[in-house]
Amino acid sequence: MTWRSALLLLLSVISLLAGALVLRINRPVRADELVPARTGMRVDLNSAQPSVLALLPGIGPGLAQRIVEHRDRVGGFKSVEEIEDVTGIGSRTAEKLLPYVKCGALREK
Repeated sequence: MTWRSALLLLLSVISLLAGALVLRINRPVRADELVPARTGMRVDLNSAQPSVLALLPGIGPGLAQRIVEHRDRVGGFKSVEEIEDVTGIGSRTAEKLLPYVKCGALREK
């Protein structure tokens, strides 16, 4: 192997590693990497904004808005299990959410 081919091989490997690093940095965050999962902090269903709720596993912008609308309509969540009362959230989604959510104080009507 000549020094030129060795240099070309080395530059190719460096390019591949740099590309992999860029992909790693720019990839979407998985739900299990969210701060609540690592720190034990949880999102409060009774006060969280839709933009925060949308980051939870199985919840997108539309479902986040429905959670807020349900919360406003019933006066808040008394327990995290009541999340299943929101249209579009079943037992599977609720089960995924449990490690990430809590119910803070209810708001006065």
